This record gives sequence, structure tokens and C-alpha cells, in this order.
Amino acid sequence: MGNPFEGHQRTDDPAPAALRAAVGLGRELGLTVTEPEVLSDGFWLMVHLRPAPVVARVATFTARMRDPESSLGRELAVTGYLAGQGAPVVGPSPLLPARPYHHEGHWIGFWEYAERRPDAPAPTLEDCLALIGPLHDQLAGYPGPLEPFGSVNQDLAYCLDRLDRAADLLGSAGERALRTAAERLRDFRLAPPSPLLPVHGDLHPGNMINTPEGVRWLDFEDVGLAPREWDLALLSWYVDEPQLASLGPDPERLALCRDLRALQILAGLIAFRGVLGSGPDYDAMITGALPLLTETRALAQ
Repeated sequence: MGNPFEGHQRTDDPAPAALRAAVGLGRELGLTVTEPEVLSDGFWLMVHLRPAPVVARVATFTARMRDPESSLGRELAVTGYLAGQGAPVVGPSPLLPARPYHHEGHWIGFWEYAERRPDAPAPTLEDCLALIGPLHDQLAGYPGPLEPFGSVNQDLAYCLDRLDRAADLLGSAGERALRTAAERLRDFRLAPPSPLLPVHGDLHPGNMINTPEGVRWLDFEDVGLAPREWDLALLSWYVDEPQLASLGPDPERLALCRDLRALQILAGLIAFRGVLGSGPDYDAMITGALPLLTETRALAQ
């Protein structure tokens, strides 16, 4: 459940320019930055501006799909709110104003650096299941505006226009199946039925970190208003039925959320094929994800 786009050969790499922008802006804002360390390089570039206890989040490929200024602004606002409520999250850096910055053509936000406990295991599905309820309770009081399903609709508008990038893998039947799914889910994703609540939007153990203060949530880039089942959809592919049932999901809403999540994953993999990654291993991720979506299961047989 990590970032599926990391570790694959790229034909387009914005990371070097994004790294320079993050380091340059950090120094302009008064931070001492002598040993920057890239922590993650996927849709965003995450850079620890060492020795400052600050992490820069730079929009790279994300900026092709969505408005990065708005996305960063929402994430900073939500994590700032949660940190103020004492929630276990990685919050905005207290050393800099919590707002998006535009520098050398890149949108950048700054978060506190959260140190991993070297002697502790990585967060697990059990950690997610134990902490999802309290997280939803703490998110419920967030007073700011949020979009239905976060940035999913922006992302899909971009990705669904690029399904032809996997025509050789899916064929015409595969593309039709994906478009059928997108149309079936259109009303649900644009105007989801009540009750809605603020949700993390990309909830899995990879978006948690085990720190000296305990397990903390991070990466709220997809925060939005949705049925609570949206935060269960990804987990539901990895936990057993009794564990899932203990969270009390509505079966019909969960099924819709699972299909929407599968559509999001598939469309994203296809849209960035040959850009974020290529080759047999990357293509195997696309074909391996086909059975997750109702309309494409027969294609994977």
C-alpha cells in the first residue's frame, strides 16, 4: 500500500528542479539548509531541509491534475486544525507561516519533521483500524470548506482523458469498461449522498509514522467530504470480514467507494504510464488492479 509510482524508470523527472526550489525557498525564508534529504518522490517531492526540522512538500506531477495551491492550502489548514486539537498528526511547521508558497514555478508547503522511532515497527493495518474512529471524531469539528471526495474529481478529469496510454494492455473493451465505471459512479462522486464527514481520503499504514510520541497520521493531501466508507475502501481489500464489520460500514456505500477507489487507482496508473513509470513491472500493476473494479473483472480472467 505504498506509493506505486516510486522506483520505476521515468521519462520525465521534475525532481531536481523541485529540490532546488524547496532548498532555495527554505533558505530565503531564513532556514539553515545544508544537507537536504529527499524522503519521497512520487506525485509530490518530500524533502527534509536538514538540519532544520522542516519538511518541504513540493507539487510535481500532482500539479498536472489538480490546483496545487488549493490542495496545499487545504492540507495545511486541516493538519493545523488537527494539531491544535491535540490529534496525533504531523502538522505544519511552527517555524514558518502555514500557507502555500510559489517559488521558481513550484507550489510548496512546509510541515514539521517527524522523526521515526528507530526501534519501533512500521505502522500496521491494526494501527489504522484502531485509530480511524478517533481520527474521524477529531476531523468532524473542522470548520473549513472541503470538496466532495477531496481532489478525486479533479484527478479523474485529467486521468480519464488519457486512458489511451494503455490501449495495448486493455484493448477497446477495457477502455469501454473503465468509461462505463466512470459514468456509473459520476453522480456518486460529484454529489455523494449524506451523511458526509471530513475524511483523510488516502488512509493506509503508509500514511502513518511511528514517532517517539507514538503513531501519527500524515499526508492529508486528499482530505475531503465523503461517506466514512471512503476511508475504509482501501483498507477493505486488506483486512478480513470480521475486522471490517467491526467498523460498521454501510455495505452499499462501501461497494460504491471501493469501485470509485479502484477507478481512481487504475486511471492514475494509466494516465502516468510512460511518465511516472514504464516497463513490465509497471504494466503488471495496471493489469493487477483490473479485478478491483466491477466492470473490469472479466478482463483480468
